[in-house]
Amino acid sequence: MNTINTIKSDLSSENNATVEGALNSLTKYVIENSSDEHNPLAEYFDQSPSYDELVELPLLDNAFERVKTNIDSGTIVDVIKMSFQDVGRDNYKIIILSIKEVLKRKDRKAQKKVINHFEHLLEDYDYGHRFWVDTVLDEIKLATIKAWADIKMICRTLFRVMESQQIVHDLHIAVIASIKTSDADAFKEFEKYIPEHTDHRILVYNLACAYAKFSEKANMLAYVGRAIELGKS
Repeated sequence: MNTINTIKSDLSSENNATVEGALNSLTKYVIENSSDEHNPLAEYFDQSPSYDELVELPLLDNAFERVKTNIDSGTIVDVIKMSFQDVGRDNYKIIILSIKEVLKRKDRKAQKKVINHFEHLLEDYDYGHRFWVDTVLDEIKLATIKAWADIKMICRTLFRVMESQQIVHDLHIAVIASIKTSDADAFKEFEKYIPEHTDHRILVYNLACAYAKFSEKANMLAYVGRAIELGKS
């Protein structure tokens, strides 16, 4: 087993294979030394963890950015699992970098593994203690929606930890995603998050478009009327 110093040295390499090997060694090293209460990743890079803002680990972040397009999807998924072990505790930039690469590749198998990991983490997550600042969940929400990737992931995981105000703010983007991907089933999942009455103009307009897309004339007309009324105010 490589020591953490050897791993960090290899992360500085310009050789893709060496860096990927270091990433694989790091994931094993961190997981083997983790507990339910503690992820040692930050301290290995002389940083402190944070509950409410992203933590940069420059050596690791930069190494990943250099090789991300040339490494196996399995390596990236393992990096996510290693760095994101607790929803309320782990806020590392490397999680965002890794997830964005998985989304960019549109690797459905890798995406499913990430989704399963999120769902596992959220099983024991205390939704009542949610930080609304600059956390991994906030960043993942935006990255996932904008990529039009596995949009059901938004419903099954991220929307579950949002308060009503945040849901309304981002729901219109998710609705667009269902339209762009012609995913009527995903839109049906989103519907349950739609407030009975909302004055969010963009959301109302996009809902009208969605109901038109999915041939639901009555709902489409209702939201068109609502959009017109909001336009007058």
